[in-house]
Amino acid sequence: MAFKTKNLVMLTIDDQPTTISLGQAGISSTDTKDPLYIGGLPAKLKEEKSTQLNNVKDDYLGCLRIVSINGQSQTLNNAKVEGEVTLNSCPIN
Repeated sequence: MAFKTKNLVMLTIDDQPTTISLGQAGISSTDTKDPLYIGGLPAKLKEEKSTQLNNVKDDYLGCLRIVSINGQSQTLNNAKVEGEVTLNSCPIN
């Protein structure tokens, strides 16, 4: 689950808070035309080594069953898949 209020974003996985990020003060909008990456970054972005991406260490290994943002479930039916992704099954089971 992701929760955003003003310039604070909190990510929770399996009811365990994992990441709290604070954006630039005074800016609370998340309007963007850029994609939201869940589970890792495409190889092209990893190679660029942008300073904004320095905190991204590893890709996610596991299963995603429910994705919600601010308490609203998100459907991933139209999501674009990149990399080693297995749909409709869990590779770690």
